[in-house]
Amino acid sequence: MKDTAIISFLIFILLFASVQIAFCQHGRNRSSNSIALWTNAGYSSIINYSPVTRAVGGLGNAIGVGYEYRARNGFLLQTGFELSLYNSLMRRNDTLHIVPMIDTEGRAFDGLFSFENINSRQRLVNTGPTLMLGARLQNNFYFLVGGKVKFNIHGRERTNSDVTKRARYDNIIGDDHDGILSNMPSHGLKTSQRSHDGLLKMNTLFIGSVEIGHVFSTGNPRNPRSTRMRLSVFCDYGFSPISRSETNYDLIINKSHTSEYTPQITGFLHHDVQSRFFSTLFTGLRLTILFDIRPNRHPCPWLR
Repeated sequence: MKDTAIISFLIFILLFASVQIAFCQHGRNRSSNSIALWTNAGYSSIINYSPVTRAVGGLGNAIGVGYEYRARNGFLLQTGFELSLYNSLMRRNDTLHIVPMIDTEGRAFDGLFSFENINSRQRLVNTGPTLMLGARLQNNFYFLVGGKVKFNIHGRERTNSDVTKRARYDNIIGDDHDGILSNMPSHGLKTSQRSHDGLLKMNTLFIGSVEIGHVFSTGNPRNPRSTRMRLSVFCDYGFSPISRSETNYDLIINKSHTSEYTPQITGFLHHDVQSRFFSTLFTGLRLTILFDIRPNRHPCPWLR
């Protein structure tokens, strides 16, 4: 995956350099250049395509800085780097965990651990280059479409669940004449809440992005260093390839530091997945501020 990230970054650099040189050669003295600052906020979600989980999502946000080229005919090119924070909530179906056990009197029984209200909160921080192309439309509307490559730099996952322990004996009548004993706190047969914190690992994100909004001028348009503001709606949809080696860990682990068996669910993002990739969704509002740069006499001095 490191090779994929490096290749993606090099393609981005080469593409941007080629487009910029082409504009310098054919659009001299007909363009404007701006420094762009933006911030995004809205709904974010990580989706793992598993039949036993469902993505609920959460609040995401991002900040970015970059460069924007605007041709006289309204063509737009924007590139830069963006830092994003994805917050997502995922729920999992109830599950039953059965373990052969021995009680304090040496009798064999089955420990029945019912996991309910299972959820996982995920936080993912990533950064990477963006490249967007678009056009300025009538009545100060505009649109941008393009792509982003995001490299994940931090991720955490916190799993919570309710666990009810029961005991099933072959030689005991038990509840409803099924040999099951429950609701005996003095014997550890009770319901408790458990949580687990762990690292969240995802490979490089490849994102398609679309944005549409309105331009507000905040300065004198005749001033070559005027400032403009844009408010828009955006949608980023991405995917991250899954490495099958990432699924080689147990879904349920024993967290007890004593002889007592205390199972709990770890992160379940990589379990029961029926696709070779994860998806991400980030949609909401974007605020962009553009600071125009005074053009030089020659827009591309390196081409003299």
